[in-house]
Amino acid sequence: METLYLKLAVASPISIGCDEVYEPTGFVVDEEARELISFDTHEFLQMLDKDSLQRFSAICAKGTISSLLELMRFMRQNRQHAHGERCELTPAFLDHYRQVLGMKNNPKEIQQGLNNFKIGRTAFNVHTNLPVIPGSSIKGAIRTAVLNLRNNGKTFPSFKGRQANRKLQEHLLKYQTQQLVSDPFRLVKVSDFVPAGDFRCRVLYAVNLKKRPSERESQGPPQILEVIEPGAEFIGTICIQKPGRKSQVQTPVTREEILQAMKQFYGAENRRENQELSRIHCQPLQLASQGLPLRVGRHSGAECVTVAGHRAIKVSPPRKKPLKFQDHATTLWLAAESKKPGSTIGLRPFGWTFLSPLKSGEMETMKKSACLLEQKRLEMIRNRTEKQRIESERRARQAVEEKKERLRREDEARRKAEEEIARREAELATMPDDKAWLVRREQDNNWKEDNSALLADAESFFENFSAPGIDALDMLGKWLSKKWPGIMQNPDATKGKKKKAKYKERPSTLAKKILKLQEDEQ
Repeated sequence: METLYLKLAVASPISIGCDEVYEPTGFVVDEEARELISFDTHEFLQMLDKDSLQRFSAICAKGTISSLLELMRFMRQNRQHAHGERCELTPAFLDHYRQVLGMKNNPKEIQQGLNNFKIGRTAFNVHTNLPVIPGSSIKGAIRTAVLNLRNNGKTFPSFKGRQANRKLQEHLLKYQTQQLVSDPFRLVKVSDFVPAGDFRCRVLYAVNLKKRPSERESQGPPQILEVIEPGAEFIGTICIQKPGRKSQVQTPVTREEILQAMKQFYGAENRRENQELSRIHCQPLQLASQGLPLRVGRHSGAECVTVAGHRAIKVSPPRKKPLKFQDHATTLWLAAESKKPGSTIGLRPFGWTFLSPLKSGEMETMKKSACLLEQKRLEMIRNRTEKQRIESERRARQAVEEKKERLRREDEARRKAEEEIARREAELATMPDDKAWLVRREQDNNWKEDNSALLADAESFFENFSAPGIDALDMLGKWLSKKWPGIMQNPDATKGKKKKAKYKERPSTLAKKILKLQEDEQ
């Protein structure tokens, strides 16, 4: 087995698809630092106080499209509790973020706005969150280069239909899909490539432009992607096994073939694309003499993932029939700082890297750097987790103390209420029965706020006490005077030219009865 130690240097923004996105409700933006913070929702919720947690639950319970936007605003207001991985942002993205937060309560508009605001993540290590270049991506790019080298631009034999790509690969690599053990690339093992030093991840826009200047814009909507910026270096290995005696591989892949294929195919593709970039006034990307060119990840271009001589690239607009195919793409996907760049200056192609061989000593040195970077990242994650644990425990203790204090206050309030009841009962015990009855009804039925309760209790009073004392009568009379001023002086008073009764029948009747009994007592 032959092992190649390699360094992969990033030459243009790369984004490797991994079926992961930064959801709008899974990140907040540090607008001062101009960074996106991706956080763990469970850890975020642990940091919220009781009122904030209740508000969060209430928003989630709505379950509407509009509530997603409300949730984003809530997280923005509580961004001090969001701790996690950070990624650089462009000024245009900040404006886009504010526009999304400022959308009006239109479900259709909100749905479209949030759909267009998802950020495609680049591949990462789930334990350290460090970016990685998956071995499968590199192996796939090498496979495309080898297929092109072996085909050498020939158009014959021609393969058509849905199985054309499979049949072409079987023809060039001399294997059968039903017998994958005969695929020569089963003997090629490519490791994941890991960062061996400083790197920058940013959020950029992918914009679709026509290769030839045109008044019509391309129809591809802009995408938002997390990318690894140029300057980052990754290390990994490619192991090439030799077929054994009983191997079914007919045409094994060699080191020389791989290196020649990358240099020839991706070198030519880089030169072709540079011509297209120059045509639309974009800065070409020169890879000459920097190592072996390789293109990986999203928006590598249709030409870089197909075999020359057998290309059938769909160029018809979406949902337009009949479908139209050509041997070249008519548009380019380029990395931009904003979703609608004012010019093509500063736009960059995606996915370009170059590989350089390393000696075993150089590999060991870079491995140490990679291990140190991983250890630092794991330590940072542990520290962050520990801080969150300490804060969570502090909040738990605080909640226990607050509960104790609440129970203490409740006990104190209950004790005072019981003392007040006992005091009132003792006071009532010294009063005549009729007055005590009135005092209880006054307090229990809130005469101050409820006139009907006062009248009903007064009528009930006279049913229960046929000969009430003067104190009880005076108390009842004062209450009627408070509610109907002047009634105790003249219950039959009138008003207006028609001499209508000033007081209604019930309070008037009660006032007369009180006055009569007071007169009898005297």
